Amino acid sequence: MFKQVLRLASLQRVLFLTITALILCVPVQAQADFRKIKVAVLDFQQNGKFETPDVGKMVAEWFTTALVETGRFDIIERRLLQQIVDEQKISVSGIIEPGSASRLGKVLGVKTVVTGTVQSFDGRLEINARVINVETGSIIAAEKVQADSTARLTDLVRLISVKVVRAFPLEGYVVQRTKDRVIIDLGRQAGVQPGMRFSVYTEGKAIKHPITGEILDIEKIENGVVEVREVREKTSHGRITEENVPEAIKSRQLVRVYRPQDQLAEPDLLPDAAPEPLRVPLPVPVSKPLPVTKPGPALQQGALPQSFVLSQHTDDIKALAFSRSGRLAASADQDHVIILWDARSWKPLATLRGHRSEVKSVRFSSDERYLASGSGDETAIVWDVQQKGEVRNFKVGKTVNAVAFSPDGTLLATGLNSKSIFLWDLQSGAKVATFTAKDDVFDLAFSPDGKVLATGGNNHWLQLWDLASGTLIRNLVGHKRDIRVVTFNKAGNLLITAGDDKKIICWDIATGNQVKVLEGHRNSVRSLGVSADGSRLVSGDGRKEGGIIVWNLQSGQETARVDSERDFERLALSPDGCTVLLGCDKNLVVRGIK
Repeated sequence: MFKQVLRLASLQRVLFLTITALILCVPVQAQADFRKIKVAVLDFQQNGKFETPDVGKMVAEWFTTALVETGRFDIIERRLLQQIVDEQKISVSGIIEPGSASRLGKVLGVKTVVTGTVQSFDGRLEINARVINVETGSIIAAEKVQADSTARLTDLVRLISVKVVRAFPLEGYVVQRTKDRVIIDLGRQAGVQPGMRFSVYTEGKAIKHPITGEILDIEKIENGVVEVREVREKTSHGRITEENVPEAIKSRQLVRVYRPQDQLAEPDLLPDAAPEPLRVPLPVPVSKPLPVTKPGPALQQGALPQSFVLSQHTDDIKALAFSRSGRLAASADQDHVIILWDARSWKPLATLRGHRSEVKSVRFSSDERYLASGSGDETAIVWDVQQKGEVRNFKVGKTVNAVAFSPDGTLLATGLNSKSIFLWDLQSGAKVATFTAKDDVFDLAFSPDGKVLATGGNNHWLQLWDLASGTLIRNLVGHKRDIRVVTFNKAGNLLITAGDDKKIICWDIATGNQVKVLEGHRNSVRSLGVSADGSRLVSGDGRKEGGIIVWNLQSGQETARVDSERDFERLALSPDGCTVLLGCDKNLVVRGIK
């Protein structure tokens, strides 16, 4: 039988109580049945003028639907909720008072309430959502999103629901251990997927405030790590990958999905990686690595030649990318194959197969743990670089011409062969926003601070989007034909674009003005690369004779013109600005530049 769980002030402890206090007094081993988090969603308070009446109720309905779709919440049915609050004469619109919150929680049998406000002011729309602990009446999580019209209301609700869901940790229990195998009481219903890892822990002493005696937290004693291998409806079967001492993991112990703040240390499979924090791991089904081919004599001698060719692809190369540190590279072809490369030895690390059509774009996340790809098969895939496996597959519905990770690694942007740009939450897999461009989107890029998304495409449309509000900042007018490539400098003050009018334009982000126009190409400019220090720009128009131009980005002067020995379709520049990758038909050419 469970003892009553101590109330805690910390966010994680309060949210954990939300789960455990709802579990009936039954032995833990009998509870392989996943108990959803029980939540009441109240009508949102309306402030300001709206064309549509009852907007607060609409927001609450959509919010309820978004939470239900995650499979993790048991929502109080709204008609029953209204009946109860009417009978009890409790005001539940907008921000409820602590007394009303406590009373409501006892009546409904819930300890968590979601409510908030929807406001219209100065032509803008704002939704504020709050997660309230009804025992204390305190707000334990709060999120806010904005837009410029009610037409974007559903996108705002979905976006804020994803943010709120992150406040609820995915936690459960070990129900069985057999040798190195473990069963936990979280399954498909709870949103668990193969490859997820769970920390196994027990609770220790209460941590009290030395003056007030208030219980601030409970000591958590980590026992090990379980990686999920098989997911069933109500349970997951995993393997113990780490254990502090033999037999430390036992039945009845608690489990929780990894969070950045409580990650156990793990080895970096890619040496010399930048020590950046990890996010919540995505599920990782592992695919087979590509057999490593022996490098040629020049590579074995330890000195890279000025130019050499790698011939592992069987079809024309369509997309290229370097990772942020320059240690990794990726190439993708028309035969829907992606090859991951060690960019120091130029040995292939793996082949990634999952698309069914030409791969049109590849990008690394800033922490180099994930690679995204977009394809003509109307999907975008996120791959785990270390595990060499697919972790997310987004069914986009249109050809994906471009993909890009947000700088913090939480979002993926997809630019489509239509007027749409979709933003996807990488942790939940949900589509959180849709931007409508003027025409087909050929390329896109996040600003380094993550506040702006730039998109370019058909009919010379170049647009800047505010990610906080989901609104269009401005259209940039300057190109005369289709825009093929969009990128930022590292400082984020310059947007650099190029396309079929053979021009490269540098834009001031703050003003939208053209700072420089670089001319020198004789054909459409299809590729741009900026060195990490922001001093060098390299552009490519695909021609073997003089098709690569090196520019001084500060002065705007051409400093070199490089031959590629053969025509190429794509170019990627290493972060140090000294090496370019060229996709020359089926061959990957590595070319040094001065």
